[in-house]
Amino acid sequence: MIVQVRNSSNTGNAPLALANGELALNAGDQLLYYRHANGTVRVLANGASILSVTIAQVSSNLNQVPANTQAWRVTFNNNDLLIGTSHTLDNSRVSVLSNGWYSIVATGNYLRTSGGGTARWADCWLRKNDTNIPGTTTRTPLPLAGLDIPMSLYHNMRLEENDYIELIQAVSATAGGTGLRPAVALDAGPAMNSVSLRITKLTN
Repeated sequence: MIVQVRNSSNTGNAPLALANGELALNAGDQLLYYRHANGTVRVLANGASILSVTIAQVSSNLNQVPANTQAWRVTFNNNDLLIGTSHTLDNSRVSVLSNGWYSIVATGNYLRTSGGGTARWADCWLRKNDTNIPGTTTRTPLPLAGLDIPMSLYHNMRLEENDYIELIQAVSATAGGTGLRPAVALDAGPAMNSVSLRITKLTN
């Protein structure tokens, strides 16, 4: 068996060039990878323990404004933390690398830029492997233009190895520029994200 050592400062950087049966260690996050005979790359260990921590925290500081009223995938341009998880920048899919029960939390800031007193609203929900997850839809009312409205979504569920989660949004009307937008922080506060997604493993 050939053991490859992968030195990386990017957590969640899974090795792609392994042959079946080979091992690789990502020194950036101390994850030990193994390529199974069926071709899938699996996480065997996190440091000295067997995947004791699994978490993904991704975010976007960009405007996420749908161009139509259909379901719209939310993408993330920051990988804040990836341990035992995987996400490609500017992509919507966040994958887990081990079976278990997971907590999923999404937060964001909605804003409509115009449209006076006309009613507007936005829905957000989760998808697993491109299938909507029942019971995850949350609705954010947007009664006035220029008013920042927080969005939050919480869900616990079972995920299997290589399952991926996406955050989906839909707006009631595109007029008024409704979408997820970063709010302006007061005084010298840190810049805000338009949206964040966190996936944490609870138990096997």
